[in-house]
Amino acid sequence: MKKNCHYSIFLITLLLSGCHQIEKRNFFHIKNPEKKSALDFPLSEICSDIQYIKLDSIIPLAGIRKIEFDHDIIVLQDKIKGIIKFDKTGKFLSQIGSIGKGPGEYSLTYSKFTIGNNGKNVYVLDHFKDVLVFDENNQYTNKFSINGEIIANDVFSISQNRLLFASGNPTGDFKYKWIVTDNSGKMIYTKKNSVNFKIKKGAGPLPAQIIFKRDSIVYYFEQYNDTIFQIGPDSFKTFGFFDLGKYRLTPEIAERDGLFNAGNSYLIPLNIYETRKYLIIEYIYKNFKMALFNKETEELNIINNCPAPKRLLNDFDSGLPFSPISEFNNHLTCVVNPFELKKHVASDAFKNSTPKFPEKKKELEKLANSLNENDNPVLMLVKLKE
Repeated sequence: MKKNCHYSIFLITLLLSGCHQIEKRNFFHIKNPEKKSALDFPLSEICSDIQYIKLDSIIPLAGIRKIEFDHDIIVLQDKIKGIIKFDKTGKFLSQIGSIGKGPGEYSLTYSKFTIGNNGKNVYVLDHFKDVLVFDENNQYTNKFSINGEIIANDVFSISQNRLLFASGNPTGDFKYKWIVTDNSGKMIYTKKNSVNFKIKKGAGPLPAQIIFKRDSIVYYFEQYNDTIFQIGPDSFKTFGFFDLGKYRLTPEIAERDGLFNAGNSYLIPLNIYETRKYLIIEYIYKNFKMALFNKETEELNIINNCPAPKRLLNDFDSGLPFSPISEFNNHLTCVVNPFELKKHVASDAFKNSTPKFPEKKKELEKLANSLNENDNPVLMLVKLKE
């Protein structure tokens, strides 16, 4: 099926999301990154069910940076408390390692994690090179360092025995885009950067890559290049190309003008999520935007009915607006603040609302009434329509 993409970044997104329909095409073009939708886009358009998970408050959380789900566990990274494991009901299981510089300790700021080895291990990338390994009993068991020439800014499990360490090229002088290792750190293969440039003095780097994982397939796009890669356990392949036209931030522009105000003139992709019908894309172009790419009609539209920046109106159970932060197993996840939820449920707007599913509204009201405003956040899991 041949398509005419209206938005390169969305196209890219399409590719990144792993939609098999996209595999039949490999060229994408951008038109208007500011086209606003004439229609409302409520949550019920993509949602078939909502589940709320109340996280234990044994360890107070300050702000969730990353969440991963695997089998019956939830692992998240808090900006103050570090990496914490819960079961699928939100029951606290363990804190994984601790903040510090000793054995089994990692940096609060310069660390990322992933769940691997079929859910048995948690791998913590620390200071861009060191990897701490924790077993299924949350015990620190091993440490290894990745190739000394790569500066990895994130880690992903891409199969039972493969880890992806992504680097991108945010400052123009990184040697590798990524490397893939086995679970012990043994090198499997690498991808070198082919684009080199020098950022204008005094200009800080912008996010240079998008990595979107769906099931076990990982797609990679770098804003300074026009190639989309599919990363496999033992090799990678070119998945497609796209043309951002005049909205593409090129190495030459980054070198000449710097990056501080790049988002005013060029499209900077941030996050991509895929549903049955749409691609949900968050990006910067003059300001933060959330837009939809309709995979059936090929229309790309900015969501203009958001009650708050980058949020979808929740007409499913009349709960708080929805803003995804992660995807797993055909679900999108959002973090809900208990104080905001209680305030919302007590409002006249909620009481007078008529959602698509009134019984879900009653369940949400019961949940809100059971919460203390100082409790840990609630995870909102949106099941996507098939």
